[in-house]
Amino acid sequence: MKSTRIAKIFFLLFCACFFALALGQFSTIFSFGQGNLYLFDLLLACFDVFGLVYLLKLRQIRIPVTFLLLLAFVALGTVSLIFTPLNLDAIEFFTALAYPIRFLCYVLFATVVWNFVRLKLFSRNRLLLATIFSGIFLFFAGLVQLALLPDLETLDQSLGWDPHKNRMVSTFFDPNFLGMYFVICLSAVFSYLKSLADHPAKNTYRILVYSAGVVFFLGVFLTFSRSAWLALAVFIFFVGLKNRLLFATSFSLVLLAVFAVPRVQTRISGITDPQDSASFRLISWQNAWEITKDNWVFGVGYNAFRYAQRDYGFLDDANLASHSGAGSDSSLLLVWSTSGIIGLVFLMSSMLVYLSVALKSHDTLSLGIIISLALNSIFINSFFYPQILIVFILIVGVTLNKMVVAGHA
Repeated sequence: MKSTRIAKIFFLLFCACFFALALGQFSTIFSFGQGNLYLFDLLLACFDVFGLVYLLKLRQIRIPVTFLLLLAFVALGTVSLIFTPLNLDAIEFFTALAYPIRFLCYVLFATVVWNFVRLKLFSRNRLLLATIFSGIFLFFAGLVQLALLPDLETLDQSLGWDPHKNRMVSTFFDPNFLGMYFVICLSAVFSYLKSLADHPAKNTYRILVYSAGVVFFLGVFLTFSRSAWLALAVFIFFVGLKNRLLFATSFSLVLLAVFAVPRVQTRISGITDPQDSASFRLISWQNAWEITKDNWVFGVGYNAFRYAQRDYGFLDDANLASHSGAGSDSSLLLVWSTSGIIGLVFLMSSMLVYLSVALKSHDTLSLGIIISLALNSIFINSFFYPQILIVFILIVGVTLNKMVVAGHA
């Protein structure tokens, strides 16, 4: 009885964390330097502390190999920041240090939740439902945003947001990250439907979850994000390996959108337009490579990329606080430039472990979302976006419950 009551309290705190994540930029508590402290940062930290204390008391902490590799990655990134070749003042150093601390909280959060699922304090389906509900909230918040704020160019430029127009950005204020989040939510939909396959009595749930899937398809479309469209296409391809009807239906809808919606045609044809955002992405890659090739062994320090861009002349004081200045439009280049080749190896190793387990278990859903995020992160810095990172390692980590356990206390 006592453990059941404790589990309920932890799950309520978990739900509060997910709600704060869905609030996105509206969960900002205060800003410091070029960084922000969010409500979900505090809630996740509380969940981590109480969860770890509880698991230590039970002597039931186990850490999957992938989480160990991520912990090693953040430790290495912190060391690279401490010995950064950049000349950072105190505010800049602690601003940069905030993200390694945040990343650590995220991995610990996933570790605690993974252990709670293993101990049956949490159910995997409830985690999937929390993800689905957060996506639905973001979709309807996005509809409100499209009605009230369709053009971000009207916002004060000092806020640092890109001038997206007539694109769903919701509380993230970025259509590309939002689109990738919807794709991950869609993977939660299919995972939940798969769990209902042996329960025909739950047809009402099935209809509601199918409806959520339609919402996420529409959400990805309304972001008009080519990187999100690519991630969705890759994910549907892998799902279609075991569901040909879904694949045929999705392919038909894509063809209909391409030929019937002029805005889609414009976005696709704009890839070769020198004034299109794709050309700016190439510039971002070139800048990141310039920094990487000079610091390829140890990097410039984890989360110090903004200041490296300033020192290289890629950013000036006027746009130093821009949200795009903190990272490159490629997660892999960002990791290499900030934590060096060793940091890149640790991060890649964690993804390869995920892939190997998914392949061995023939889990096409996990395989699809892993590869779709990997491809998406080539074009935007999606892997290190808080909401995407947390939900990804939670869903994939819990779903691939056959992961090798590295140790226990």
